Amino acid sequence: MDFSSMSGWDFERYCADCLLKKGFTKAEVTSGSGDHGVDIIAEQNGIRFGIQCKLYQGQIPNKAVQEAYTGASFYDCDIAVIMSNSELTRQAQEEARKLRVKFWRIVDYIPEENGNEDSGLKTKTYEDYCYGEKEREEQVEKKIQEELGESEKNTLAVSNPYQCALENKYFRKSNAWLDHNNVIKSIECFCIELEETVDISNEELLFLKLSYVKHLCKALSDERDIMDYISNYLCLEIDQQLRLSAKGEMTISQEEFNEKYWMARYSYEQFRHITEKIACIIERFTKKDFAEIEKLKKNNNSIKNNDHKKSILVLKDQITILLGEWWQLSFYEERTFQSWRFWENRNAILDEIRSHKQLIKNTEEHVTNSIALAQKELSAEGATKLYLEKLNKKRQLFAILLQKLLIQKTNEKVIEERKKHEEAKIYAERQMLGTLLHELWVSKARQEVIEAKIEQRKLERKKREIEIEKAKAAQRAEQERLVKEKQEAERRALVQSLIDRYNTECSKIDSEATARRKELESRAQNEITQAQKQIGEFLKQKEGFTLFRKKRDAELDAKIAVLDRHVEQVKRNLADELAKCEQDAEEKKNSSYERILDEAKRNRVKEEVVLMIYKGNK
Repeated sequence: MDFSSMSGWDFERYCADCLLKKGFTKAEVTSGSGDHGVDIIAEQNGIRFGIQCKLYQGQIPNKAVQEAYTGASFYDCDIAVIMSNSELTRQAQEEARKLRVKFWRIVDYIPEENGNEDSGLKTKTYEDYCYGEKEREEQVEKKIQEELGESEKNTLAVSNPYQCALENKYFRKSNAWLDHNNVIKSIECFCIELEETVDISNEELLFLKLSYVKHLCKALSDERDIMDYISNYLCLEIDQQLRLSAKGEMTISQEEFNEKYWMARYSYEQFRHITEKIACIIERFTKKDFAEIEKLKKNNNSIKNNDHKKSILVLKDQITILLGEWWQLSFYEERTFQSWRFWENRNAILDEIRSHKQLIKNTEEHVTNSIALAQKELSAEGATKLYLEKLNKKRQLFAILLQKLLIQKTNEKVIEERKKHEEAKIYAERQMLGTLLHELWVSKARQEVIEAKIEQRKLERKKREIEIEKAKAAQRAEQERLVKEKQEAERRALVQSLIDRYNTECSKIDSEATARRKELESRAQNEITQAQKQIGEFLKQKEGFTLFRKKRDAELDAKIAVLDRHVEQVKRNLADELAKCEQDAEEKKNSSYERILDEAKRNRVKEEVVLMIYKGNK
């Protein structure tokens, strides 16, 4: 089927039609916006499904799983489902397993164009219902075969470090049945595949068995949830409908009631069969397996660079967990039996439940005894190993002592032979010693004469060296004195040059300040003279007689007052400018002083320069 031309809304309508054709009593598409992650709400056998449709080109991420789970809770659905033309990513599959979100492939729900003629017939008896379930089981088995064959064809160019190679090679069919929620077929396939497993170490086989048990425990948890739904909801609904039927007030059709009853009966029979089958799994663990697990537990810290042993250590408690799940199944088996009032052969079923409990108890006792025996053997093995280690140490110590004794005897022989050789050598040396003593006496006399001459020459040479050393020392002292005098002269010259430069700059600053003061005073004097001249002229004008003398004198007095204020302002300005001139001159001197001191500091004559400047100022 080509879905590339479909839009998202078309795909949702198509999925709803397929579900209706597959026997769902209801399949309604929700509104496009604000659907809270659920596109279709479907019902079958009284179970309400919240379905999210995903038309994808690549793999579906785990976000879709979370949306389906949230949307199903919002619409009060019993089961959350993702229906798609694609596949979930590995992370999304793990998320779906934890949240118990189902994944349906659309190809599994497309109705066949040329189906069997009997497919349109309604189920009339429980045997027909069982036959239909058997047909569905055969379809799933065919699908698993196709998937396994397809996975063998499609191999990656590089080994996947995130996937266990053993799990990808062994027990694939049994794990695939668990993925399709068929525990009975999975256990049967596991037993068959276990018998056919060859060319594999005991550690690898134990790891595979524990990995399968881990996967099985998750599937058993799902089975308990289904049985919980049947006992808490479906059985109560069937009982209620029977009560209403007695009054002639049944609210559902007879076909729908029969479908729910058959589904509950079939699911409970399969559940009891699962409870019985689990013993086959635990029986596949041998005493060697329990011994290996206990050994790994004890040697936990010493396991290095062994992936299978580390993996087994991680899965060491899976058998105990499986026993716990088995007891849970027995509890749900009994609780579901007690919630049914329309069972036939109740005594037989009750006997079966009791036999299951006894089977679990016997198996648990067998596991406990196997573990205790493994621990006991491990302790005995440890004691034996400790005894052998002590014995081995004693043997090694004895070997070392024996070796030392042999070496000691060999050394004694060597020492004896060496002693004889030394005595012969000493005798020969004594013979030679007489001859050598005479020659030595003669050579000693000659040597004494030669040594006397050499000693005399040494004394003479030493005297000459002392005289030369004294001359060199005097020469070095003279050179050092000259260098010091030169450095001191240069230092004094440098200090004097800095002082002279400072004095020159200060004289220049003083002369510039003096010239500036004279200029300011001259300019002020000119302005004052001009003002006084104008005042004199105005005073002369007052002496003349006129009819408007008062008005004229008032005007002249006002002008004279203006000129007087001008003269006072000129004097104040002169004083300010002179003060500013003095301040500028002082700042220039300070700047020159700082600059001279910085240069003196660089040349390491700052103290002399400061002292000379202080004396000069004083």
